[in-house]
Amino acid sequence: GWCDPALESVLNTFVNNFNTRDELGAGLAIYRHGKCLVDLQGGYSDIERQNPWQKDTLCVVHSCTKAATALCLHHLIDQGQVQLNDPVTRFWPEYGESGKSSTTLAMLLNHTSGIPALKNPLPEQAFLDWPYMTRMIAEAAPFWEPGTQHGYQMTTFGWLIGEVVRRVSGQSLGQYFRANLAEPSGADFWIGLPSEEHHRVSRLARYRPQKGLASAAFTRRLMADPEGIPALAYFNTGKFRADSAASYLAEFGAGGGIGSAQSLARLYAPLANGGRFEGRQLFSGRQVSLMADTSIKGGEDRTLIMPTHFSLGFMKS
Repeated sequence: GWCDPALESVLNTFVNNFNTRDELGAGLAIYRHGKCLVDLQGGYSDIERQNPWQKDTLCVVHSCTKAATALCLHHLIDQGQVQLNDPVTRFWPEYGESGKSSTTLAMLLNHTSGIPALKNPLPEQAFLDWPYMTRMIAEAAPFWEPGTQHGYQMTTFGWLIGEVVRRVSGQSLGQYFRANLAEPSGADFWIGLPSEEHHRVSRLARYRPQKGLASAAFTRRLMADPEGIPALAYFNTGKFRADSAASYLAEFGAGGGIGSAQSLARLYAPLANGGRFEGRQLFSGRQVSLMADTSIKGGEDRTLIMPTHFSLGFMKS
């Protein structure tokens, strides 16, 4: 790939991941002031290490998908079609069931909706069925009064936001994202990847924890309380497999996005430049500032069992 000579240390660190840390395959891209300074690929796209990672190799980016999904709703806000404090029921009347009528769009974005998981067991293939999942979410009772606590919407975020996008725009989440964000920014990023592109997707390799490392509070709670939010968020997925052709096609807006390092860099580039990238104004400066403002500041996250900060749609440090 390519690396600006001024960032040679970045190149060396990238290479070192393969030489000493047993990295399997990866891409890295960095833009500054709209200019690409780093565009690297290395390793392999399969566990057997037979297929080199290419410039057009794609991978499942898991929760980076949430950023793409959030940007769709922010785009609608920026166009004046919806407002942050609008009740969800204005666009999705069924969502008002079971004590959720006070929920606003802002609460969906900042993880205070009270729907970080679903309590009722989901049948197999449920995550692949958009109408079923949105119906289950609309009927669900919240774990807390909306807006009063926060909990990472690990899998529910995509349907919570995506159904609003669908109701307002008349397009599916993936269609809206493609037309209004991916194509204008030149990002090879998909929420719902067409079958003819599946050959470019790298295979997932499961992380194996190192022996002796202390487990996180999330993991301890997950194992200790099978009825708690962490366990429900992590396990109640209808046996969803992120690394399957069916999941590539599904528009799983919380974790099923597929793209490359270059595509993620291009997606974020406008947010670092007042909403503008390569001569196009994708967002207003006002909307970018709104995205950046911290909305939830600390306090224990009911899902992750640790303090978390969120802006409207993005996790912060």
